[in-house]
Amino acid sequence: MTTTSYVASLFSLEGKTALVTGPGTGIGQGIAVALARSGADIIGTYHHTPLDETKELVEQTGRSFHAIQVDFADPKSAKRDVDALLKQHSIDILINNAGTIKREEAAQYSEENWHTVMDVNINSLFF
Repeated sequence: MTTTSYVASLFSLEGKTALVTGPGTGIGQGIAVALARSGADIIGTYHHTPLDETKELVEQTGRSFHAIQVDFADPKSAKRDVDALLKQHSIDILINNAGTIKREEAAQYSEENWHTVMDVNINSLFF
């Protein structure tokens, strides 16, 4: 065994399953692919846009990818969806990456937008 393969084996995630919220683009997608390269199977959550590109990138590593639609702006719905997920899958790694932003002038920022951003970016982590 080479030194490189030995060090890589120390960080192996073979046989592990990672739940990555918001892996559609950017940091979330990068984390999902990196975990897959280290041997983890990936479950990714999305709200509107399916995760076709991330699925393809993960599967290119030889790992499996499963997508589940979750609305983190609705804590009760998100809890129900995640509870159902946990009945079907054992999660070893959790990456809380999902987030949203609503861009508006501060004076026009609606209460609805405020609650959506807080529910997704803050409250979903707690609940």
